Amino acid sequence: MHLLFDRERDRVVLIDGGLGRGFIPKIQDRLKRQGLTMKEVEAILLTHGHFDHTANVKRLHELSGAPVLAHRGDAEWIQGRGRNRGWSRVGGFLEGVWPALTSYRPPRIDEWFADGDRLPYCGGLEVHHLPGHTPGHCGFWSEANQWFFAGDLFAIQFGKPVVPPAIFSFDPAEGWRSLIRANDQIPNSAGVWLNHGSLGSPERDREALSALAKRLNSNSRRG
Repeated sequence: MHLLFDRERDRVVLIDGGLGRGFIPKIQDRLKRQGLTMKEVEAILLTHGHFDHTANVKRLHELSGAPVLAHRGDAEWIQGRGRNRGWSRVGGFLEGVWPALTSYRPPRIDEWFADGDRLPYCGGLEVHHLPGHTPGHCGFWSEANQWFFAGDLFAIQFGKPVVPPAIFSFDPAEGWRSLIRANDQIPNSAGVWLNHGSLGSPERDREALSALAKRLNSNSRRG
């Protein structure tokens, strides 16, 4: 999850909500250090509907009053009822067990966004629909900061960029195409923010995206 601050307006946007109650005190502490409270959170944006991104969202909404926004393609996933296929049925089984074993409360979505929408937060955030990991998986482009919030488009594991495992991806091949498309759309000078792992800076993670897209392109041509 990420906190994106609007310094001019003393407002903040949350991107995803994290997993585990320990995340919420960390968010509150980070806001306090900036002289802010949960009441300055003006929106909660979901990159996708997997439970490790949505588990805290309902409580975060209750604390902040901020609207929750997501892509309609993940409506069932957000409710914990995503219909998986292929290898993703393995991950889907785990996701199905999760609500039964915890007190998971699906958040209410106040607004559905679509590809190309410009959200009026932090100088404008452009929605990039990047399906594959889930049907409604999205990233967010901040023109003001030259940052791209990539969700689970890819991850860094053991110092290398990797695509999400097939057991946790609704359509892996579509996810690869989305990654290649995102790489083409984002400036090389931009920073990339990931949800799982990092090479140490948004700039290095942008280079990792480029390298991974090049590798996937090469593999597809050989295939």
